[in-house]
Amino acid sequence: MRIRTKMLLIVLSLVFVTGAISTTVGQLVTRRIVRKQIAGKLEAVAESRAHHVQTFLETQKEAVKQSSESIVIERFLLASADDQEYLWKFDDVTRRLKNTAEGREDTYDIFVLDESGIIVASSDERDIGRDKSNDPYFLNGREGAFIKDAYVSQDRKRNSLAFSAPILDEDNAALLGVVVARFPVEELNRITIDRTGLGETGEIYLVNKEGYMITPSRFAEDTFLKLKVDTENVRDCLEDMERFGAEQHQHEVILCKNYLDTDIIGIHQHIPEMNWSLLAEVNEKEAFAPIARLTHLLLSVLGLLTVVGIVVSILISGTITKPISRLHHGTEEVAGGNLDFKVGTGAKDEIGQLSRTFDSMTANLKESKVRVEEYQRTLEEKIEARTKQLAAANEGLRQEIEERKQLEQRLRLFSHSVESSVDGVATGDLEGNITYANEALAKMFGYSKEELIGTEIAFLYAESQLHKLQGALQATRQGGWTGELIGRRKGGGLFPVEVSSSIIVDDEGRIIAQVATHRDITERRVAEEVLRESEERYRTLLENLPQKIFYKDRRSVYVSCNENYALDLKIKPEEIAGKTDYDFYPKELAEKY
Repeated sequence: MRIRTKMLLIVLSLVFVTGAISTTVGQLVTRRIVRKQIAGKLEAVAESRAHHVQTFLETQKEAVKQSSESIVIERFLLASADDQEYLWKFDDVTRRLKNTAEGREDTYDIFVLDESGIIVASSDERDIGRDKSNDPYFLNGREGAFIKDAYVSQDRKRNSLAFSAPILDEDNAALLGVVVARFPVEELNRITIDRTGLGETGEIYLVNKEGYMITPSRFAEDTFLKLKVDTENVRDCLEDMERFGAEQHQHEVILCKNYLDTDIIGIHQHIPEMNWSLLAEVNEKEAFAPIARLTHLLLSVLGLLTVVGIVVSILISGTITKPISRLHHGTEEVAGGNLDFKVGTGAKDEIGQLSRTFDSMTANLKESKVRVEEYQRTLEEKIEARTKQLAAANEGLRQEIEERKQLEQRLRLFSHSVESSVDGVATGDLEGNITYANEALAKMFGYSKEELIGTEIAFLYAESQLHKLQGALQATRQGGWTGELIGRRKGGGLFPVEVSSSIIVDDEGRIIAQVATHRDITERRVAEEVLRESEERYRTLLENLPQKIFYKDRRSVYVSCNENYALDLKIKPEEIAGKTDYDFYPKELAEKY
């Protein structure tokens, strides 16, 4: 690489490194400042909207409590249907409910439930007679002022909130009924769609305790109780509510994904009474736009510095490369074989010293050339001898490679045999840790081979087998062991397994590993148990039959008999095996049998 090019690269590297450091530091500082500003703005906006929501809820709850204290409603509920003034009291309470509903712009329905949960008066007469005894605003409204979470009214088909309060007699001793006021969620929507201070991408929305959005999204349609929001911001809010409840505490601004999987900066506030989460979020790209503008400016400055650096490096490198070019010409002459060529100059700088040193080197090179020519005359003999040595070494190496190939082939065949074996095979170190497991073993115990590697072998057996396993390991180190253990699968299930283990030794006879094969004998045990039960049932049946029964083989030798036949022969049933009729009857009678 030319010196001029090197100098150019050095200058450019300095410019780029300095520029990169400046840009990075500037971005970090600016990002910290911008994030702090955004955090303050989001926190203020979120607190303001949360306070507005809480004020709305408290105002409506107080309004319904005032309605529950109305003497008109109390007088109506105390009246009997047989009362001559009942119709007048009914008309009076209906008029009062309609006036109340019309006087509140945000109330679309207000009605009175009797103590059994039946609507007995309403601003909308279509409601009268409906049974609301199982509705939360009745069940909870009997105990005190209550707000039913956002829901879709089945009779009005409206997104609603319901506020209820108990109606007590004048002594506050007996429950007369419950008054309920229903509101559309548009009032909450008006609070959250006010996006003042949130830019082009910011939004505020409410999420209920189940994580469903209950106010409009800026970017999605028809989200009420349909869009489930499971983001880090929502999860943090729900965790804070569970941890702090209504207690005031600091909320941190976080960087995360929103429900559209977009990077945002967000903060949350609690609405404790309703277990709602109020989320204020703004697109991260918009929030950090000032940083992008600063970065573009710094990159422009870096580009200008790069151009200046190129010009300066060209000028400086020119004063250095000219004498070096002259020295380069001299070296080419020497390289062409002209060892008498001189390149030394009278300059007193480093390049002049270099040129004079080069002349000295050329003289030494000429002297060395003479010695090399002399050495070459004896070099051929040395090369021939060395060639023979290398050939012998190559032959030994070839044989070693061939032996290694044969060994690798045997290892591949062995590995294939082990991997294709239906029995589970495992090897372990001297500490009892698994170092290899085939696919059959992994499948038998329900693990992957990777999970088994490094696991202690005792992990594969039931805890009740640990003592027996220790004895098996000791027996294995002494030569080998075969027996049955109770295995434990990954899910915890136990099963019988037949194990055969042995040791692996090196060329010097030292134990270096252990190997064990495993066979699941569950089916064998089941078959043995079925056979045993079958034989037991057969034996029981045979012993309880009143007839005299016996079995003989093809040579007329008794195999077995039942108790009745043995009594006739005056022997025990187990004594008949191996005997013939000649042992119990006269010859003429035995021949008939």
